[in-house]
Amino acid sequence: MSVLNEVLADLETGGRPDGGVAGYSAGVPSIGAESIVGLGRFDYSKTKFVPRSFFDRLLKGRVRDHDVLLYKDGGRPGLFEPHLTLIGDGFPFDECAINEHVYRLRATDEYGQPLLFFWLTSEFAMEEMRVKGTGVAIPGLNSTQLKSLTTLIPPPPVCQAFSVLVDPLVSRILACGSQSRTLAEMRALALPKLVSGERLEACAPAHAHI
Repeated sequence: MSVLNEVLADLETGGRPDGGVAGYSAGVPSIGAESIVGLGRFDYSKTKFVPRSFFDRLLKGRVRDHDVLLYKDGGRPGLFEPHLTLIGDGFPFDECAINEHVYRLRATDEYGQPLLFFWLTSEFAMEEMRVKGTGVAIPGLNSTQLKSLTTLIPPPPVCQAFSVLVDPLVSRILACGSQSRTLAEMRALALPKLVSGERLEACAPAHAHI
């Protein structure tokens, strides 16, 4: 056992434009704490956006394939319940950013993203985050607390073997998430036509990858 900082290559939060994001209905998606719900899951009804010009200027908070995202702060006073996800391969978006309430974590190549995600979602790590993040006015983890989390660090060959085994499974889960979105949108397009008796034409959304 060691601490998380020993295997971290990147740890950062994002940001929002001056005045927030309420005035933007299009642009580049910006993921907030409310969207960190679990691997292969995303509530598109809560999607917020930042302008392309703002995104292009970002020095931190731009999401890469298979980044681990962690709910940073917020929720009910006096109680912190951590939430994590791993995104990429086009799910939930081809490109996106995070706001200041979300951490973006990247492990060293030797440790790997699958092991980072599944260790942090283990009950051992989740309980340590609950303890460290609770007891303040706005529950959450600061970067020092996050870096100090107790972390299992197997020998490099074990980490590599884990990645080889688990990476394809993670990619499949992400692909299923994308397919679920496409099917939901196809259903939304087709259902009114079916109800009205209208002839169905091609109903697949433009981003469909089934």
